[in-house]
Amino acid sequence: LAALGLVAGLYHTLNHALFKGLLFLGAGAVQHATRTREMEALGGLIHGMPWTAALFLVGCISISALPPFNGFVSEWLTFQTFLLSPSLPSTLLNVLIPLGAAGLALTSALAAACFVKAFGITFLGQPRSRHAQNVSEVGVTMRIGMAGLALACLLLGILPATMIEWLDAVPRQFLDAGIAETASSHGWLWLTPIAPERASYGGTVVFLGIGAIIGLTWFALHGRRHRAPRRGPAWDCGFEKMTPRMQYTATSFSMPIRVFFGALFKIRERSSPMHVHRHAAFPERVSYSLHVDDRFWGWIYKPISDAAFWIARLTTRIQGGRIQVYLIYSFLTILVLLIFGR
Repeated sequence: LAALGLVAGLYHTLNHALFKGLLFLGAGAVQHATRTREMEALGGLIHGMPWTAALFLVGCISISALPPFNGFVSEWLTFQTFLLSPSLPSTLLNVLIPLGAAGLALTSALAAACFVKAFGITFLGQPRSRHAQNVSEVGVTMRIGMAGLALACLLLGILPATMIEWLDAVPRQFLDAGIAETASSHGWLWLTPIAPERASYGGTVVFLGIGAIIGLTWFALHGRRHRAPRRGPAWDCGFEKMTPRMQYTATSFSMPIRVFFGALFKIRERSSPMHVHRHAAFPERVSYSLHVDDRFWGWIYKPISDAAFWIARLTTRIQGGRIQVYLIYSFLTILVLLIFGR
């Protein structure tokens, strides 16, 4: 159980390095192309930046722990560790580990919602400002960097057994136990970290299945037609013309989650009265502002950071700027090491 948990943690750490690096590169590509970091000003970038959109989508799927990419494998291994916890003799651990599993499931759901918002608001819909209009794809070198990380996310998702064999050296060294033999006991096609009758996952099979579904869907829509499908604007519910202001924003998309977890945050909302002309059917102007403050930052992290800055200001007093003082510091340090370092 300890070996499985350690391998799952190491695998998840490696996966985070890959898909978070991919997402950071994707965000940098979007900022480079649009000259803005404001998500509310974006939209429709998939038309001008199709490669960046596709690679960013790979990162979003991976971090959301969805198959067939690497994030799903490491989270699946973590859940297998949780499922083995009833065999532990400790009552306290048997109570805490299910809570951890529930927290991990909640975190995965929130991550999926977060990156649905990030991809949808940024790349789909219509441009919301001049920054998102007439954008062009980033350079080849930037795309190659993202493509390499996206390929790594895919390979670690469909062929995890090789990486597990490499990571298995760590628990073998520290715990004198491993899972590599059990994990690859049914060949490279199936991952069986515990026993095949208890749990198994075939990343390659899932990948081929998803590819077959996509291929059959494309053939059903395009394969039998003798002419290209006609493209038109999205259905706008009977309005004369859809405008970018009619779209969902990042703030409105996350409102259900914000309401549900509102007790954990300090939320300040402010809106102005609607100005409606007497002959108009809709309001002419309305403003709305939202500020979300993390309570845990003020309760936990800010006191720690303030203490660190206070200690840093105290240590600046020993910086006198004179070489003689620094030589005395060095001499005293060597003297202390000679006395206490025997």
